[in-house]
This record gives sequence, C-alpha cells and structure tokens, in this order.
Amino acid sequence: MKITNTVFRVKLSGGIIGALAANPKGKLQKKIIEMNEDGYRVGQVLPDDTGNILVLLLRLILLILTIGLWTIANGYYIIGEKRTE
Repeated sequence: MKITNTVFRVKLSGGIIGALAANPKGKLQKKIIEMNEDGYRVGQVLPDDTGNILVLLLRLILLILTIGLWTIANGYYIIGEKRTE
C-alpha cells in the first residue's frame, strides 16, 4: 500500500471585508470536505504564521491604501494523506 502526502493551503482575507464577509471556519471545513471527496485524510492542520517583516509591511501598506477594507491575512496549511494500492 502506497501513502501519498500532500499539503493544501487555505487563504484568508483580512481588513473590514475579511471581518464581515469571510468565515475562516467555513473555508477550512469546505477545504477538508473537498479533500475527503478526493480520497485524502486530514493528518494535521497548521496555522500559517508569517513572521517575515517584509510581508507584515506589505500587509500594512495594503491596509492603508485600501482604507482598511482589504489586506492579506494568514491562513492554514492542511496536511493530507491518501492511501493507494
């Protein structure tokens, strides 16, 4: 039996649009359901923590330019495994 590991990324949006329109739990559940339909089993869900100062500055600039409406937010990495014969 062969096991295939794959990493899926769930991206989230921030700012006022992200706070009002986005549902992080719903996006995560939707991706897990898609993975299950493709035959993958969830191994682990990891938060996407970006500690890079350049990315943080880019997010701040986007937030200022869009007057707080939108910016890039963190997301999740989902590690899935699929067993094949």
